[in-house]
Amino acid sequence: MPNREGINRLGFKVGKKLAKATKRNRLRRLMRECYRLREENLKTGYDIILAAREGSTDVDSYREAKKIFEKLFVRANLICKNESEETKRI
Repeated sequence: MPNREGINRLGFKVGKKLAKATKRNRLRRLMRECYRLREENLKTGYDIILAAREGSTDVDSYREAKKIFEKLFVRANLICKNESEETKRI
């Protein structure tokens, strides 16, 4: 969802029914890290809410999470296509 801030704001939703606290926190850390490492290639000015769903607890490695996030960002059209778009952000 676009915002007027010119920066991306990020929110996480991992419900209590999904798993116990340690697993929920691990999911949040994975989501945060995937976003952090991909942030420079994303368009800016969006509010992004990432919600973990059933089956999310099966993701054990960063590599798996990275593939999922890559698909999500492409689907949401948030990835800059080329360098000219990246320079527009700056």
